[in-house]
Amino acid sequence: RGESTPLREVIDSFLMHRHDLSPASATNYRHWLLRYDRWCTMTLERLAVVGDIEPSTVDAYLADVRLTSPDGANSSWVALRSFAGFLAERRIHHDDGESVLRVVRRPKVKDKHRRALSDAEMWRVITASGEGEQGGRDRALIWTLLGAGLRRGEIVGLQLGDVDLTERLIHVDAATRQSIHAHAGAIPGAPGHDHGPPPTGARE
Repeated sequence: RGESTPLREVIDSFLMHRHDLSPASATNYRHWLLRYDRWCTMTLERLAVVGDIEPSTVDAYLADVRLTSPDGANSSWVALRSFAGFLAERRIHHDDGESVLRVVRRPKVKDKHRRALSDAEMWRVITASGEGEQGGRDRALIWTLLGAGLRRGEIVGLQLGDVDLTERLIHVDAATRQSIHAHAGAIPGAPGHDHGPPPTGARE
């Protein structure tokens, strides 16, 4: 096999070689590699071959995918980089023994906009959290996260001494926060009490 070998044939060999991949990852890799194969065949107007795994063509493909699916472009980059590493390792297609795609950068994907939960969404989360085997515990955790505005890392780092039931405050150490300052959050009232629902605009 070499640079003129049909790309699709080598994709199957690569996936057999990557037996360490989970079934879901293998399926994902196959999807994006075959999509690249189809894109090359359509764009280059000929059968895609191993030699089409090269920086300029891959960059053009990633730019095209990114227009409609930023996450897809990122997944494609991961699959193609792994595939190029396999080609280099097997000396099928390489640049002096190294991956030909080592200089191709991961597509930039903007962070998805985060929004506050609506009141209806918040109450659905609270209700659902109480339905499991550990429903009482899980409901208390969700109620505290939403009502006191704590982040996951903050509630994980809590100790019994951080909870002041008399003042109804939760003291969060600065070491667990995205800040240099400690924080005290109010303990929210549980459903059925007079403390009311947690404030709107609670963080996800």
